Parts: sequence; C-alpha cells; structure tokens
Amino acid sequence: MKHRWRLDFNFLCGVTAGRWWSLLREERFAVDPAYLHRAAFVTALSVSNSALAAVQRARWGRAIAAVRDVPPPVFVVGHFRQGTTHLHELLAADPRLTFPSTAEVSSPLHFLVSEAWTTRLFAPLLPASRPQDAMPMGFDLPQEDEYALALTSGLSPFYAFVFPRSEAKWLRYLRLRDVPASHVARWQEAMVAFVLADALLEKLGGDSIAEQKPRFAALRAMRREDLPMHGTPWQFGYETNE
Repeated sequence: MKHRWRLDFNFLCGVTAGRWWSLLREERFAVDPAYLHRAAFVTALSVSNSALAAVQRARWGRAIAAVRDVPPPVFVVGHFRQGTTHLHELLAADPRLTFPSTAEVSSPLHFLVSEAWTTRLFAPLLPASRPQDAMPMGFDLPQEDEYALALTSGLSPFYAFVFPRSEAKWLRYLRLRDVPASHVARWQEAMVAFVLADALLEKLGGDSIAEQKPRFAALRAMRREDLPMHGTPWQFGYETNE
C-alpha cells in the first residue's frame, strides 16, 4: 500500500477503451477498493487512446499496411534482471539498427499522430529512472516492445502485475505455451502491426540516433560491476567462469 496513490510508471496509460473493458470483464472487475482511483485514471485515458487510435488508422492505416522490405527484427531473449535492458540499449546504439522508444511502446496504436505532444503532456508521469534498477528512462530512449504487445494484444505476462490473483494465467504468455492457438495468432498479429508502424516512422525520419550517442557512449564505457541491480553491484543468477 506504500505507493497506492502513485499514477506514474503505469503502462496501462496507453490501453484503449475496448481492450481495457475486455481485461476488466475477463478479470470479473477484480479491482480492490484501494486502487479504484487508478482504474478510473486508466479508464479516462483509455477513451482518448481509442480516439487517437482511430485518427491514426484513418491517417496512416494504408501507409502502415503498405510498408515493405522490413529487415527481420532482432530479439533479445533472457530472464528478468540478467542484463537484457543493457544489451538492448547497446544494440540500439548501432546505426544499422532501430529500436522502439518508450513513447512508441506506451502509445502503440497512435504514436504516429500523438508522440509530439503526448510526450510533453505526460512527462510528469515518467520517472527519471526505473524503480527496480535505477536505469535512466526517457520517452526517446529504447524500451521493451513487450509493453506495446501487452497493450495491443491483451496477452502478456505483464498483466500478472496488474491482476496478481490471476498470475498463473498471465505467466503462460512468457513462452506462449499452453495457450490457445488463436492467442498465439493474436500475439503475432500485434507484433507485425507494431513493427510495421515503427518501420513507417523510420521511413518518415523518426528515432534520431544522433540524440542517443552521448548516452550510449557512456554505457559502453561502463564496467559490468558498475551497473546497479536492486541497488547492489551486478550479480548474475547463475555460475560463470569469469
């Protein structure tokens, strides 16, 4: 209950009304009274997200569907707290690669029409660093696409944090095993749609790597021992020969 009144660092701020209603109905509206204000906040934002998503479909829908020659994505796969975020940011420093930003994964269905002003409007809701490891955060910095897939497909292990009573159900989507084939297809469609929209943004000149170079130069200069993990020096969760 320590952080019950906090509204920042909530990926549900990008959910649409239809997806939010489906999630609530699936969970039988299991929102504890102590967090009703959060549910109300997300509900209000979901309406605007749906409206903006409709604008993006009308403005850019055909262009997104027409995107071709998209290079295969690079997937970073690993366990929580083992350095995947650091690896992701180092890969993003390569000028041959692009990356989804925090702004894009936070508003996956309308970032093409809203990113310029929503990043300023919601800047107070984004902490300067991640609470679990003090990694710097920013709307223009690389971010995990799992947030976008959670919001668009409604199928993600991240929902175990939102609805902890159904943790076992949501954790199935870590591996997409023991889930209906239709859910796998829905997840794949969400991934393809997000990659195409992000690719279109690249063609329009988004994600300037020049803005990121100073930060990535600092990251490359860091030693493994310098990176904080829960406020302590880096520790692997398994034995190494180093």
